[in-house]
Amino acid sequence: MPGEVTKDQVIRTLGNAISPFKQALLSSKAIQDFSGLPDAFPVVAGHLQFIYETIKSMRDRLGKNKETQETKEKYAPMNQFAEMCVNQAGYLKNVFEDVKNTDDPALKLERYRETAAKADGLKIESVMQNLLKQAVNAAVEPLVSNERIKQLQEVQKEVAALEPSLKDEPKGTTTLNNHGSGSQFLHHGKGNQNHCTGGYQITGDGATNHFSSDKQRSTG
Repeated sequence: MPGEVTKDQVIRTLGNAISPFKQALLSSKAIQDFSGLPDAFPVVAGHLQFIYETIKSMRDRLGKNKETQETKEKYAPMNQFAEMCVNQAGYLKNVFEDVKNTDDPALKLERYRETAAKADGLKIESVMQNLLKQAVNAAVEPLVSNERIKQLQEVQKEVAALEPSLKDEPKGTTTLNNHGSGSQFLHHGKGNQNHCTGGYQITGDGATNHFSSDKQRSTG
């Protein structure tokens, strides 16, 4: 079938994930002190070895074992898991690299916050939870032992129970003061911006607007 994932393709993608994920693993092991960092950090760092070994187990055993219908049905999930490992290895490496070179707890947290912000607010525990979800979905004997599959499921529950490592900060508000003449058009982020030939048009929420006494206020 067109687009069907092949055994060789899965082996290649898993192989591509090994080196970058190992770099992320080594960066996490370089951290000796997690003080000042959220609880998610030592938990995620402690389980990266587990993910790394799962990648290698899938790649090595897939290359050695005879193809079966059961393993063939897992080619697409395994390929997706491997691709996610490749895509997220850089983020994980950056997170650990950015916090390992300081002993200041406040600075560690600030560096983590900055790294997460560059990744659209992605939290370290969210990455780990998604990796584990994909791993559990892809794992199948004999490529992954039944014992390891059960461990993956237990670790997935542990990570899912973690408190968020970063709080979602509320967006700021806008204050508008207009005491003169002329037209004023402002959009606060929600609602429609319609054609207006003059006067005032203010749409969206989360703002405070002040006008001179002879002006009208219009919100949408």
